This record gives sequence, C-alpha cells and structure tokens, in this order.
Amino acid sequence: MQFSGNVLIIENDQDKRQALETIFSFLGAATQTGEVEDCLSYLDSSSEQIDACILGELTGKLTIAKLLPKYQRTAFIICDPEFIPSGKEDANYIGRLSSEPTYDELVQLLHYCQSFRTMSRFSGRSDGKRGALIKRLVGRGDAICLVRRLIEQVAPTDANVLILGESGTGKEVVARAIHDLSSRSKKPFVPVNCGAIPGELLESELFGHEKGAFTGAFATREGRFEMAEGGTLFLDEIGDMPFQMQVKLLRVLQERKFNRVGSNKVINANVRVIAATHQNLEKMVAENKFREDLYYRLNVFPIETPPLRERIDDLPILVQELVNRHGKEQNITIRFTQRAMQTLMQNEWKGNVRELSNLIERLLILHPNEVVDASDLPAKYRGIPVDTDPMAEREALLEAFASTDDFSANIDDLNINLDEPIGAVVPPVSTAPVAPAAPTVPAASAASASATAPAAPAATAAPTNPAAPVIPVVPTVPVSAANAAPAPAAPVAPADATSAAPAAAPAANADSTANTANAVEASEVEASAVAAATAAQGSTKNKSKKDTDLPVIQNEEEMAQAFLPRLSPDGVNLKDMITEIEISMIKQALEQTSGVVAKAAETLGLRRTTLIEKMKKYGLSATGQAQ
Repeated sequence: MQFSGNVLIIENDQDKRQALETIFSFLGAATQTGEVEDCLSYLDSSSEQIDACILGELTGKLTIAKLLPKYQRTAFIICDPEFIPSGKEDANYIGRLSSEPTYDELVQLLHYCQSFRTMSRFSGRSDGKRGALIKRLVGRGDAICLVRRLIEQVAPTDANVLILGESGTGKEVVARAIHDLSSRSKKPFVPVNCGAIPGELLESELFGHEKGAFTGAFATREGRFEMAEGGTLFLDEIGDMPFQMQVKLLRVLQERKFNRVGSNKVINANVRVIAATHQNLEKMVAENKFREDLYYRLNVFPIETPPLRERIDDLPILVQELVNRHGKEQNITIRFTQRAMQTLMQNEWKGNVRELSNLIERLLILHPNEVVDASDLPAKYRGIPVDTDPMAEREALLEAFASTDDFSANIDDLNINLDEPIGAVVPPVSTAPVAPAAPTVPAASAASASATAPAAPAATAAPTNPAAPVIPVVPTVPVSAANAAPAPAAPVAPADATSAAPAAAPAANADSTANTANAVEASEVEASAVAAATAAQGSTKNKSKKDTDLPVIQNEEEMAQAFLPRLSPDGVNLKDMITEIEISMIKQALEQTSGVVAKAAETLGLRRTTLIEKMKKYGLSATGQAQ
C-alpha cells in the first residue's frame, strides 16, 4: 500500500525521529519533521494539510493530553506506551504505534487517519463514536463516505430508515452504526430476520403472546417490540414479510401501540424501526406484493449500501481490515502479493463483503503467517495475467472468435485445389451418361501409328473402332453405361467419312495381323477401365458428396498435399474450423484417459481449470459427449 498523504513527526529524540521518517517515507508518505518547537509552529499554521501526526517524546511541560484537545481535527498516532486516552476529549486519538511496528500495523493506522480526515471534512467535527464508525465501515471511496455521512445525519433523529442493497453489503452494520450514534445507543438493538420466521409465527415473534393463546403457548412471552423498548428494532429482509403481517406492522408504526397475541391489553411501543431488504420494493409495490402505504412509512430516510464491485478501490483496505479482525481471533496473519491483490480486484464479488470476509478467513486457515500469491487463491478467484501465461494468446484469440455469430463449417464450402496435376486422376463420377469426347482420326493415320509404335497401348471407345486415339486419363463411366454395350465412336462429318473409308480398307487388309493384336489389346484396356469405373461407382453409393469430391492419389506425399486445405477465393470461417479441431481433440483426449479430466488436460498441454472451462463452453461431459 502506498500512503499518499502528509505525515508530521514530532519527536524530541533525533535517532527515533530519523527512524520514523525512514519508515513513513518508505510507505510513500510526505514526511515533515524537525525540532519540537518548529513542528508545533507548522502544526498551528498548516493543521488542515496534515493527514497524520506522529507524537513521540515531547519537551518541557508540553504533554500529549494537552495537544489532542487543541487540534481536534488532526489525527494523532501516539508512540508513548504509557498514554491512556480519556474518551471523548481524545476522539482524534487513532491508535498507538509500538516500538517495533509491523507493516500491517502501520497500514491500518494510516488508513484510519485518512478516514478520520475524510469524515472531518464532511462533519466539521469528530468524536469517539464517529471514530468507531470509521473503523466499522472501512473504505475511503466516495460511495462508502456518502453512506457514513448519511448515517451521521440520520442517527440523532428518530426517523424510520430503510436500508437497501445486495446481500453481503453490510446492511446490518449500517443499522448498528445508526443505533450506536443515536441517543438510543444505551438501549437494546434487537434484530429480526423476517424471511427466517414462518408467517404464522411472525406475529407472535414481533408482538409476543399470552399463555394459552394458541397450541404450544405454555407461558407468556415478550415480543421483539417489547424487547427493543427505548432502543432500535431492526427488521431485516422486510420484503419477505407476509402480506397480512404488513397490515399489522403498518398499524404499529402509525399508532405506536400493539397487543400481544391472545391479549386485549394495549402496550406502547417506544421503538425506532430500521428496515432492510435486498429486493426492489418499488417493483414489488407495482406487482401488489408489498403494501404501498407501508413502503412509504418505512422509506422516510433511505440509505443504499454500494456493492463491492462498485468500490473495488477499497478492496485492499478491506482485505487488510479483515485480516486484522480475523487474525486477532486466531492469533495469526497473512500477507498478499501485488499480483494476488490485483487478481482479487478483478473478481465480480457477487457475495460482496461477506464473500470477501469468508475468503480471508479461509486463507488464514490454509496459509497461516505466510505470503499469499495468486496461485494460492482458490480456483474461483484465480486470475492469470496475459503477459505471464504461455496459453494466454491462444485463449484470447478463441475468446475473440467466440464473440462472433456461430456458423457451422461445411467441407463442401472449401475448394481443395492442387498446385499441379498428379498422375492419372479419376474425375468425380456423374450420374448422367458420359459420351466419349475423343476426337476422330483417319484410320490410315491410326494404322500407320500402330505399325511404327506397336507397344503403345490404345484405349478405344468400342471394339469395332481399334483406331481410337490414345488418352492419358481414363474417364469414369456410369454403371448403366458400363453394363451396356460399348459406346460407339464419336460421329464423323459425312465429307470426312467418304474420303477416309477407301483409304482405311487397304491399310487394314495389308496389316490385318497387327490390327487384330491392337484390337485385342484395346479390348483388354477398355475392360480394365470399365471395371475400375464400375468399382468407383459402387463405392460412391456408400459415401457422401464431400467424399466423392476428393481426388484419388497414388502415393503418400501427394495424398498429404491433397488433403491439405487451400484457402478459396470466397474465404473460410476460421473460427469454426479452430473450434471443430479443438472439440475433436478434447473428445479424443477424454476417450484416451477414460474421462479423467486432469490426465486429459496434461495430454493437451492445458491447465485443468482451462480444460474444464472449455468443456463447459462447448457443453462436453467427462465422457466427451455433448450435454
């Protein structure tokens, strides 16, 4: 904690004075010190600018008992172990500084001094009760300072007070502070939780009952109104009070009189009523769940307690105060690193100060007299700064993608293109008949080509046309076409046919043996092509369309390249691709580890808490199934 205030050190011993100056300078305070006479002169001229005055050994006849009443708006920390405060006259006495002060002690005393100065500016004066109020409602933010000022203003009166705020914000603490600062402070403060008492018993609880008034009433019993005679009755959770009881309470607040259950005797009620609730009473009035006249009767002076998330700057002071309170009970203490404190300040604190108090008490038990780091906090409160987490960049990227609209990625939207042709590729099968597109060549040219290169295989469109051109790619033939007769050759224009026919006959007669061999070889090639096409067509019946779009590859390297996604001109949804990959990996890890989340997280290189958050995000259970 850095104290950004002015501290005046009045100490006659030079060595002690220098030691105190070093200590408070280390805490960030602007220190003023010197000879006792010079310090007193500075105090006379600039008392409004001094946030804390450290009183040590004085000179002459000057005593601490004379200084404190003279400077009532200055907060004093006393070093003399023999000094005993006298009460109201020493209201500006904040505390005693030990000979070997600890860090926690110094921080607490300086915080009290700052709060004292803040209260002094609002009220213009201070007394012992207000000093207790500062220690009870800890904080120096505007919100909590406003609450303290409202308490000071309403406490001297007998007006009804309605305290509003979320659970855990300290509504009962505010009610007790109002009671302690009021003229009724010496009388009882009686709290009643209206939500914890059944409706049929609430009337007896509030107003009492006579013996035999109902079954089980074996003796006369005083109600809470009688118990709080002359003091304060605190009705907590007034919004949970049954509707019929609201009518009876309204009558008591109006007439200040009531009757016990089973009695006609009228009893006067000299009680101040303070009510509190976490509900929206105005909304309940609109919904006819709370009486409007009772609401206005209670809502004379409303005070709203701020939630902890709206005064998060007070959290370090609250933590220190709670450590001191709980530590005194158990005679232990803890300290927080800067990283741990920043982590706590990043939480929402839905349970407000009550939740923080429970956490501090738990940490005192788990880590007594130790320094608590962020890693020592429970998983619910643990935060990991981005600059120190190796997975933070990846997590931030996924969170950024999560803000966009969900979209189901489809492999059909991805165009897989290869950089260059790979071997003999069978194009996608089409259900429509495929007509051969081979160009027609004169028979004479084909015959001569067969004679000069007899080893070259020739794939023909039909056995009756052995002179079909050689093609590097075998087209896929539909099943219906493969089972039927071989397709005829492409038709030829009449003019070409009349001129090519006479020339083809002599050539075929001259080398009939070669033509026969070529025809047999072509038939074998065609049969192989038809069989391959038939097998490919049969396999596509059991595959989806996206499977048929994939090419048939001949070797492993080319296969790896073929299945590597290529960015299409239309773009892709990268977020959904990453999400699908992540879900698949999580499912596989959970299957391999038999649903053990800790082992699955180790397999994936994640923290266990990170994996659990991802499983919740994607709705996955420990078995890898979607919930």
